[in-house]
Amino acid sequence: MSPSFVRRLADVPAESWKNGGGVTRTLAVHGDEWRVSIATISQDGAYSRFPGLRRLSMILSGAGVVLRGSGGTVELLPWRPLQYDGALDWQARLADGPCQALNVMARDGAYELSACTVDGRAGIPAGVHALVLANGSQLSIGHAAEGRLANLHQDEYAVMAPGPDARTVVADAVGAQPILILIAPVPAGRS
Repeated sequence: MSPSFVRRLADVPAESWKNGGGVTRTLAVHGDEWRVSIATISQDGAYSRFPGLRRLSMILSGAGVVLRGSGGTVELLPWRPLQYDGALDWQARLADGPCQALNVMARDGAYELSACTVDGRAGIPAGVHALVLANGSQLSIGHAAEGRLANLHQDEYAVMAPGPDARTVVADAVGAQPILILIAPVPAGRS
């Protein structure tokens, strides 16, 4: 199955936060089930609450963000994906100036979230939603039966609908940090 779509990051409109603390670019949405975005956080302040949603964040640029609230302390660091409860009140403090964060939110208990950098090759399991962010590298996406399905350039990303077969992401450039996000439905009877 080929990507649902490939898009340039520069073509994604920026949406200002209600509190003025940053802007968000929504990369993909699947109804009220899940959402993937990139946020630029420009100042300390309240983090938006998302009751019923699990969050996964990874800092893409800048030193990071420390979240404090009723759930304790969460430290978001560069290139380290971390999950936390979206329903809680969080106050954000920038570690050392503005930063950019990848954010994945999904209905709690319905999806398993993961994100990683691709160092050479990574797999997309069958039946899983995926988003591939080129993030400064050239990539190809494919699988054994059909070969190469899509190529991504440095400033593009692809959203992959669940397919019946596993797929593979291959980074063609060394030193860049492409990102693979997986949103896997939790099997029935397990939550």
